[in-house]
Amino acid sequence: MRTPAATETTSANLQVTSILDYQDGIVRDLAGSLRRQNPEAQKLLQSAHRYLVDFVKPVYALNELQPASKTLARSEDRAAREWPAWKP
Repeated sequence: MRTPAATETTSANLQVTSILDYQDGIVRDLAGSLRRQNPEAQKLLQSAHRYLVDFVKPVYALNELQPASKTLARSEDRAAREWPAWKP
């Protein structure tokens, strides 16, 4: 069972870190695109999950300190090669 604190959004768990660099342009652009396409919270979550499944390559040698923006940039490069018409 989850405690209320585990599900609450606080300023502490929304801080930019070197890994969760959500203020980087590539992360903001992806989030904005997904939000415009899916304004409803549940659809947004499903869409974000689908994006990650389809475009973020699984990692076998995990670099825990790699910023999200770098992972997404590599994924966009891959998507552009494999699906030229795709745009988030």
